[in-house]
Amino acid sequence: MPAPTLMDIRVERNVAVPMRDGTVLRADVFRPEPEGRYPVLLSRTPYDKTSNGVSYGWMQPIRPASEGYVVVVQDVRGRFASEGTFKPFHQEIADGFDTVEWAARQPWSNGRVGMYGLSYLGATQWLAAASQPPNLQAIFPGVTASDYYDGWTYQGGAFILGFNLMWAHTAFALPEVMRGDIPDSEKQEILRGIYGVAFNHWPALKHLPLAELASIADPRVATYYKDWLAHPTRDDFWEAVNMKRTIRASIRPRSTWAVGMTFSSAAHCETSLACVRMARPISRGTDSASSLARGPTARHCRRARETASSAPPRRCCSMSFTYAGLTTG
Repeated sequence: MPAPTLMDIRVERNVAVPMRDGTVLRADVFRPEPEGRYPVLLSRTPYDKTSNGVSYGWMQPIRPASEGYVVVVQDVRGRFASEGTFKPFHQEIADGFDTVEWAARQPWSNGRVGMYGLSYLGATQWLAAASQPPNLQAIFPGVTASDYYDGWTYQGGAFILGFNLMWAHTAFALPEVMRGDIPDSEKQEILRGIYGVAFNHWPALKHLPLAELASIADPRVATYYKDWLAHPTRDDFWEAVNMKRTIRASIRPRSTWAVGMTFSSAAHCETSLACVRMARPISRGTDSASSLARGPTARHCRRARETASSAPPRRCCSMSFTYAGLTTG
């Protein structure tokens, strides 16, 4: 197969993406220089859309943009360049829908949108898919989960303290405080507490009660961490973002769902296995069935697969997945 002809690209920074409530999120748009309508690849991140190591870790936007795709990388609500207050998971259903449909309406779009990304960037895909945006044609989540209570925040009813403590402090609270509208004197005191946990987390791990940790005692800091602790059981708070219940409803006709399986936790495996049970053979014809592309490292899920329900096996393709299906109407 001959190598694709590469095009010059144009990069637009901090493009405004309005949400239904008037909040403006910001995205960087990488698109081919020649005018036209192209398929869109969308990634939504809480980790700074300009961060090469995190936001671009799976795919550098320049390459697909030079091959005829528009790549949109967006800061989610309340993060970095985007307005609003960050509420992990819960905000991504409506915001994901609005962003997909915004991308589909742009003059450089052919109306067909796919999403991609790892970890929380994978969660934003499942949560967007739950709202069934009409123009979302494909998702490619990896190293992620569909249940944000069991296996992400809690495990068997126990709070996953080490992960949540560091995730909330270093990935979320630290940049929030640095960019927040907080007087400098107060900001420095808060940052000292957060840095103290980041560089020596053992005292924090032993601190009780968990919700009264000094580093997040300020009501302006990491409110989501306190929300997680306030909901120790699977209640309505968690059920609102339980994608296990909505995966089947989210699989729409003529869509492709790809799940990268380069992970080992049981919770992440369950997401892929649920999709595998529903997947139909990949079809390039006019079959209206949905299809699934599954990653090549299923050995990580062998034990989970052996104990899963005895659903008949489905044929899946390899992880060398392209969004070629987005290019046609």
